[in-house]
Amino acid sequence: MKILVIGKINPSGLQILEKHFELTVRPYLDGQDLLDAVPGHEVILMRVDQFITRKVIERADRLRIIAVASIGLDHIDHQAATERGIVVFNIPGGSSQSVAEATIGLMINLARKMVQANNDLKAGAWDRVKYGGIELEGKTLGIVGIGQIGMRVARLGLAFGMKVIANDPYVRIVFEPNVWDGTTPSSRIELVDLEELLRRSDFVTLHCPLNDETRHLISTRQLAMMQPHAYLINTARGPVVDESALRNALVERRIAGAAIDVFDQEPTRGVPFQSPLQGLDDSLCLLTPHLAGVTLDSQARIGVIVANRIMEEARRLEIWDG
Repeated sequence: MKILVIGKINPSGLQILEKHFELTVRPYLDGQDLLDAVPGHEVILMRVDQFITRKVIERADRLRIIAVASIGLDHIDHQAATERGIVVFNIPGGSSQSVAEATIGLMINLARKMVQANNDLKAGAWDRVKYGGIELEGKTLGIVGIGQIGMRVARLGLAFGMKVIANDPYVRIVFEPNVWDGTTPSSRIELVDLEELLRRSDFVTLHCPLNDETRHLISTRQLAMMQPHAYLINTARGPVVDESALRNALVERRIAGAAIDVFDQEPTRGVPFQSPLQGLDDSLCLLTPHLAGVTLDSQARIGVIVANRIMEEARRLEIWDG
């Protein structure tokens, strides 16, 4: 069985797979190069850097599995894969803790103006008063999407003494007083609708999937509902936020600031990064290059999980008898 690896996969996973299969490792394939490479492979192993279009699937004459070593699946033509009977799977929980911790880290940086202070101090400016900031304790944290990542963010927010409210139309939390099982804060999360969450929150953090309902979920109307002192954090999917509307809200000081890790248009090979949010002052907007889930720990964990899942699916599909 042949596996085409077109994403930067941690060696922990590749070492497992190369014991059993023939691997072709070409991490930066796209365009015509990708079309030329896919024939003859039963498995494509990837992350989120390339798009698997209908055209790619039609060229993949032996393809049976598309394995995505990350959370997102919106870069794959699922209808084309289904028509061909191709199994598509991701690793939804592998980087959850990394993303949750990065979210809290961005919140702290916004609250305490640490990036701005660092940059100014390196330029020779010493000003302790300018960067006074605020505490997280006692503030309201609004979480949009209370799945694996959102729940971890809730747990961390509660540890900081924050009041946690959440919105998720697909999840219902059973509230039982004085219950704490280590993963579900239960009675300490209040479920509210999105408008109430935006109005009440000091920090709004997004952890919802990208679909037709959530595309530009946060745009001009929703930003107008937020308080002038509130902050927005997005470590979910770029198109959930209307970046032009966010820029306007920041420039006009209608919200206090934002930290954005994911973008509507993320660069591919040879295409530079461009966003309406570039050029804004550090005190208004922090930008990071889709790295919330990228830690040494998460990538090693995901590598092992995705390798084992590939072997499991290959046995089930009877394309490998190992």
